[in-house]
Amino acid sequence: CALIGQYCHCSSPEKQVQQDNSYRGTKVPFGFSVPGLSAYRGADKKEVVVKDKEFGKMLTVDNIDQVLELFLDISTDRDLAQILAKMFIDKLRKVEALFQTQTTYNFYASSLLFVYDAEGAKNSKDLGSEKLQEFVNVKMIDFAHVWPAEEGKIDQNYLKGVQSLIKLFSDV
Repeated sequence: CALIGQYCHCSSPEKQVQQDNSYRGTKVPFGFSVPGLSAYRGADKKEVVVKDKEFGKMLTVDNIDQVLELFLDISTDRDLAQILAKMFIDKLRKVEALFQTQTTYNFYASSLLFVYDAEGAKNSKDLGSEKLQEFVNVKMIDFAHVWPAEEGKIDQNYLKGVQSLIKLFSDV
């Protein structure tokens, strides 16, 4: 899950400072934070790795690659990780396209949920990308802080987070 966007324009100065200090290592340079992740790892996909917000708070520009190393299990099957990364990029590009044109709303502290079926993906990787697509998804969630946008203005805040995620997945 990636929390996209900074604090809402209606946040108090105290809340803004608190939000700036929370996840500083990713929120400022990338426009997103990682409040947690869980993944199945290893050749048999039986090892479960769960990381909470403390993991996300220690992420920086220098170690952000740990997120996808854990999530995509790159060290176990680099080929599958690269295929999955491309699929996530395709899904993120759709979100990016939306936010490059929509000027109706600004999204603050919304999330993108990244999900894939590790076992299904592992067993289907040789069947082609169409079959593999069944096991990969990205969903926009958490819309508690959606506000009308200034007329004609693109939500650059959300767009920055999505584009940073595309770059992160592209580096796989």
